[in-house]
Amino acid sequence: VILNSWQKILKTRKKKAVFVDQGPIFLIASLIGLNPEISDKSLNHEPWKPLLKRWANQLDAIIYLDADDFDLIQRINQREKEHLVKGKSSDQIQKFLSHNRSMYNVLLEYVQNNNPQLKIFRLNSSQLPLAVLVHDLLSTIDSNLGLNN
Repeated sequence: VILNSWQKILKTRKKKAVFVDQGPIFLIASLIGLNPEISDKSLNHEPWKPLLKRWANQLDAIIYLDADDFDLIQRINQREKEHLVKGKSSDQIQKFLSHNRSMYNVLLEYVQNNNPQLKIFRLNSSQLPLAVLVHDLLSTIDSNLGLNN
């Protein structure tokens, strides 16, 4: 429902850019299963392909924000909100993170193959202070998508 509603909203948008936190690719990955028991081969099942193709052609860019495992393990365990692996061992969390990265890489490759103009920005929040990360991101987006034009 959310994915279909977003598409309707985006088709009627009047703004040059709409930013969505945990957007359609995240939701599709969640539906497929960000779960180590589910293989990346799950993408070969037909229900996901049309949905991914639709979104591949709807999006102009994807911002993939990641961090080093050490930082992510700390963030997961120190956050107030629940998380699937909060309180698990470092090995279990690393397995979860590795699976998630693998799943996202498969998804991102699939959507980019369906829309070669789709820009994917990969950022590591462990390597830069937040202010620098935001500045660099906005500059990169502007220079690649021309939002100020």
